[in-house]
Amino acid sequence: MFAYRLKREKSIKRRILLGDKKLCIVINLERCALEFSRREAEWNACMRAAKNNPNSQEAYQKLGEAIINMLSFLFGEENASSILEFYEGNYGELVKQISPFIVKKIAPPMRRAISKMRKSRINGYTQA
Repeated sequence: MFAYRLKREKSIKRRILLGDKKLCIVINLERCALEFSRREAEWNACMRAAKNNPNSQEAYQKLGEAIINMLSFLFGEENASSILEFYEGNYGELVKQISPFIVKKIAPPMRRAISKMRKSRINGYTQA
C-alpha cells in the first residue's frame, strides 16, 4: 500500500503546421488556466471594441497588442514571433486562422482545468 501518489500536471500538446514549418506547442493546464482566462477576456473585449469602433486606430492597436500577448503566452515568444512573421502583420488573417484553434483546442481544456481548480478549492474549504 502506498502512502501518497504523485502525479504530473496535465498539459496540452499540439503541433501546428505553419507553412512548411512545424511548431510544437506544450501548455501546462493548471499553471496557465487562470492567466489564460484573463487574457481571453482581454482579447474578447478588444475584439468587441474594434468591432464597435471600426474607425478607431486605438481600438485596433489594443487588439493587436492583445493578440500578440495571447500568442506569446500560449505558444512562447519564439513560436509567436514565427506566427506573426508568417502572417506578415496581417492581424485580420491571423485572427481568422488562429481563433478556431484557440477556441476549439485550447480553451475547452483550459476551462475544464479552471473548473477543476475551483471545485478543488471549494472541497478544501468544506473539508476543513
